[in-house]
Amino acid sequence: SSSRASSRKNRVYVFREFLWETYGDYLQKDDIVLDAAGGKGDLSWLLKNVDGVESVIVDPRWSKSNHILRSVAYLRENPDAQAARSIPGQPSYQPLAALMPKLPSDLKDLQKPWHLRLLVD
Repeated sequence: SSSRASSRKNRVYVFREFLWETYGDYLQKDDIVLDAAGGKGDLSWLLKNVDGVESVIVDPRWSKSNHILRSVAYLRENPDAQAARSIPGQPSYQPLAALMPKLPSDLKDLQKPWHLRLLVD
């Protein structure tokens, strides 16, 4: 068990919450968030699909959302697992499970965020 404040896997969810708590009054549905050094694009994917805010990943690497899509599909197909994993403080807690009600019900409606492959030296 790690003594870190948040696991690497859950950091994106913690940062998303920080963004909304800190800048939520400024973010509008028509705004675009620039996700500099966005890596796999998890933050941009969550902003677009959970929050309805456009986000552009700026990173030289291609973004990959397959892992989130697999998790969403699993949680949709297993509502008992989704319910169990959506309880904060439990060892099985998975932040994505708690966000499932905010996602479109049809997986086909999930969208990839924009990506700008850019290397700044």
